[in-house]
Amino acid sequence: MYNVLGKRVTEGKTECDKALRLSRKIKKEVNGFRELTENIKGDISKKQKDGPGPLSLNQEMEWCKSMESEGKKKLNGVEDAKKMVEQLIKYSKEDCLEPMRGEIADWKEKVEEAMSEVAARRSSLSKVMEGTGSLEIN
Repeated sequence: MYNVLGKRVTEGKTECDKALRLSRKIKKEVNGFRELTENIKGDISKKQKDGPGPLSLNQEMEWCKSMESEGKKKLNGVEDAKKMVEQLIKYSKEDCLEPMRGEIADWKEKVEEAMSEVAARRSSLSKVMEGTGSLEIN
């Protein structure tokens, strides 16, 4: 009887440890999503307010490419986070973690929105470099 009880306690602790590791990974991913979207939105707002500024168009294009690359990585991270949330929900005994699905979907939307802003910036810069437009960002 003690062996059976001990085994159940050990299994329960193992599940708790796995859930804790998953929750930490999810938190790290969400912090990365937040940081990326805040940086992009902050940088674009500053660039819009200040105008083209002292940076060359090539440097601006490099910034856009860098942000697009980082955004693609984060979008992959959203998919990974969705999988981790599903695993974490399986470890929970109640439906208290169900809202996490929606939160991860919201982050995907926010990252995609930030990436749209970068793409619009890049498109506008390309037109300026080709001499067919002016630097306008909505």
